[in-house]
Amino acid sequence: MHSSDLRAGRGAFKGVPVSDRIALRDSWLAIARKHELKFVCRSIEKKKFQRWVHKTYGSGVSFNPYIAAFPLVALVVNEYLANLKGNALGILISDENKEIVADVEKSVRQLRLSAGPLRLSQIVEKIFFIDSSKSRILQLCDLCVFSARKKEEARLAGPAKSFGQGGIDLIDHLIHRGNEQFWDVLSWLSGQRNGGAQKSSGQG
Repeated sequence: MHSSDLRAGRGAFKGVPVSDRIALRDSWLAIARKHELKFVCRSIEKKKFQRWVHKTYGSGVSFNPYIAAFPLVALVVNEYLANLKGNALGILISDENKEIVADVEKSVRQLRLSAGPLRLSQIVEKIFFIDSSKSRILQLCDLCVFSARKKEEARLAGPAKSFGQGGIDLIDHLIHRGNEQFWDVLSWLSGQRNGGAQKSSGQG
């Protein structure tokens, strides 16, 4: 289940009435609410991020914004686990994305072994990438991410349309905010020039 298809009535949802698609969306998000799932999300405005990359590295360098978002999210997850009773541990599982697999795996290795404030002390093992079509939890995450994106778009560009607003209302109280250590992450990213930054290929 892809949220963009659900909203637009494409793919598996072609010809399905809007009311039925909304009911399906709501029933899935009701599962997240029932189990009080914690949802961590961070948005990065790509244009602002690219300006920072050019200022830090020079105008001929590009840096995938997902690599910047990852430590922000992972650190909040790590903090949440550390504060649970019994000093809980966790494993990171992601939808497959060949574009970022190598960089994210490298980031996890470095942050798990770090002695500084960005250490992922509660994360065990490597990050696992799997086909989301085989995981209902990842499909539910996709739906939550879609609704969170609509919330961010509404903040920047005005009120969301009714379909988007319904999802925002359902996931809003599930969003967990923690200590982002934003400047520490920027400092860490600045040290990744040889690993995460690449010469721009000219593609947008």
